[in-house]
Amino acid sequence: MREDVLVRLKGVQSFRDAGRAGEEPVEILTAGTYRPENGSHVVLYDEVSEDGMEVTKNRMVLKQNAVEVHKSGEIDVDMIFEPGKNSISCYSTPYGDLEMGISTTALRMREWENRILAHINYALSMNGQHVADCVMDIRVESVRISPR
Repeated sequence: MREDVLVRLKGVQSFRDAGRAGEEPVEILTAGTYRPENGSHVVLYDEVSEDGMEVTKNRMVLKQNAVEVHKSGEIDVDMIFEPGKNSISCYSTPYGDLEMGISTTALRMREWENRILAHINYALSMNGQHVADCVMDIRVESVRISPR
């Protein structure tokens, strides 16, 4: 895979509690960089806040049996998606900190020469309370640069 990549994250959070019901889709499409590291795929990319004022740096490590995402900037958190395991981390925002839990139920990953696809199902909790059932699709693809 080339160093320059296009990163597409597409997710849906499904809420089913008394105060909130329905689905909340999220989609991010951004440029990033890729490098292999110790048998894993490392992808670096930035997320810009809706107002365009803040940037969150992301480091995503894709392995055959786990995906790890480290965010730093406006949001600080370490997320680990590994089937059959629960991970708990501190989700820091400008408005305060929350305890975030991720319980991954499924992870599928496929690799090609110039593309990686991952599909993750997980339950999300905040401060020990179940918040949503989530699905996230990750697509990392080499950017083709045309000669001038």
